[in-house]
Amino acid sequence: MRFLLIALSLLSLPLAAKAEDMGKKLEIAQQLLELRPVGPQIEAAVDRYIRSFLMNAPEEAQERARASLLGLINARALEQTTIDAYAETYSLAELEVMAAYFAQPEARSAAAKNAVFNAKIAPQITEMLDQALMRVRMQGQRP
Repeated sequence: MRFLLIALSLLSLPLAAKAEDMGKKLEIAQQLLELRPVGPQIEAAVDRYIRSFLMNAPEEAQERARASLLGLINARALEQTTIDAYAETYSLAELEVMAAYFAQPEARSAAAKNAVFNAKIAPQITEMLDQALMRVRMQGQRP
């Protein structure tokens, strides 16, 4: 009986450690959410959607659509999903490094410029893909 109790105690130690790690991971994930809030990401996604699908609509209609979409999106649910995804995806060490990185003003400034950076290189990538696809078609191959 004593052996069984000792064995069960030893088996429960990793579970307790994992639960403690998950608690720490969730805490750091919350910090990351504060450093990188979902609000601006939601707004950028809505703006991309409007540019893609409502580009020919009058500006007034685009603004109404933007306001409606932003009003319908559940930011709180996305925040919780983001926290959970951080904790489930990254190790504790990775989360700690990410939080330290994004706590720096320069890192936040650099991250804010990602869209501008991507907009500069995306046309070149698209052009290269178009040229490659044309070459494949000219060679009689199927993509």
